[in-house]
Amino acid sequence: MARALFLNILLVAGMALATAVSFSPAADAADALGKVLVLPLTPGPDVDLDEAEAIDGMLAERMRKFVQFDVVTIQDHSKKFGRKSERALLRCGVDFKCLDKRLKRTPYDLLVVGKLEVADKNLEASFTVYNLQEGESKRTQTFAVKPGKFDDGAARKWTVGLFVPPEELLAAPEEEPVEEEVAEPEPEPKPEPRKKAVKEKAAVVAPTGGKGKPLRGLPSEQDVMDGIRAAYKLFVVGNIDEAQRRIKKVTEDRCACDADGKAFGLKAMLDAFKVTLDKAETALNKNDSKTVIGTLEEMKTLERELADEGRKLGVDATSKYAAEMNAMFARGYFIQGKGNLRDGNYLLARESFKQALQFDPANAEAKAEIDKMPTYAQQLFMQGQYMVDFEPEGAKRKLQQVLELVEPSSDLYKKAQKKLQEIEEQ
Repeated sequence: MARALFLNILLVAGMALATAVSFSPAADAADALGKVLVLPLTPGPDVDLDEAEAIDGMLAERMRKFVQFDVVTIQDHSKKFGRKSERALLRCGVDFKCLDKRLKRTPYDLLVVGKLEVADKNLEASFTVYNLQEGESKRTQTFAVKPGKFDDGAARKWTVGLFVPPEELLAAPEEEPVEEEVAEPEPEPKPEPRKKAVKEKAAVVAPTGGKGKPLRGLPSEQDVMDGIRAAYKLFVVGNIDEAQRRIKKVTEDRCACDADGKAFGLKAMLDAFKVTLDKAETALNKNDSKTVIGTLEEMKTLERELADEGRKLGVDATSKYAAEMNAMFARGYFIQGKGNLRDGNYLLARESFKQALQFDPANAEAKAEIDKMPTYAQQLFMQGQYMVDFEPEGAKRKLQQVLELVEPSSDLYKKAQKKLQEIEEQ
């Protein structure tokens, strides 16, 4: 009894001491030991997605204050490596082989992944910290909290449990003597009770079936895959709103199997596509050609990625949006061309109209504007003639445009060429 009491006292003292080191002013002044990528928790069945997102946000905020590591969130990663990389990581879920493959050329030293599940009326978060240099897990931790009760105190506790002592997580620890002595008490007393607690909780939430088999009352993996295909097919026929509603339902009715990650991945892609589609349509309504064309380029990339996902699902079909984008591109370039005409940039205008015809060969408006180029050239010639006496350089620019807009065999070309020679000889 006395021995057990002594061990408990030692455990509490060790945790308190480790916490003091982690968040002390002295630690705040230390240089970061490494860069850590923290991915969002993968929610299990019956987990409220809004609560999972709130936990992710509070935990990330607390982790950023742990100055021994430079903590990077998925949003930070996306800003540097792009949305495509973000979506690829989210599709991996907690599959380390998949994640490790996609993080090969990134600057991270550590990776934190976790799952959030409902267990015995509590929310249970199971984390693994991987050392990306060694390619192996360095620490596993399981925490529990009552629904709606996660706060900064819990975030602090989870952060300490995952990162303290920090040196043990690194491939080649470089510990100062003082830090080594202070962190010594924690590892010895903690493992035994922690393993016991994890084992007991695991017995509560363990699946009853094998890989790919559902827990009681949950949809099967095949059900989830069918839902994913149905959502993608709705996208193919041009019903993005219904596709989003369908995939959202699939992510809410999860199977606790590998298909869940695919559902979340498709949802992220559909959501991103809808954002760009709305942005492009708004820009078209405002005749904002620059935003239209830039947004459509991003939308085109997303459509290709979705098509790749569709082929993996066994749906090899061109989406309605692929054809609609051509018409939108054509409209964007036509608007750009009209703007160039207003600015007197006839050569740029002609190129814009040609681009419009490349995306939509039947675009009558763009074709009509190109057919007007000889008329515009005649106007430029007359303006150039008028400007010769008082602004010869401006006249030369007008006449040079004429030479670009008409055929060398035309009379107008020859007149413009002659007038340019006269200006040069003056």
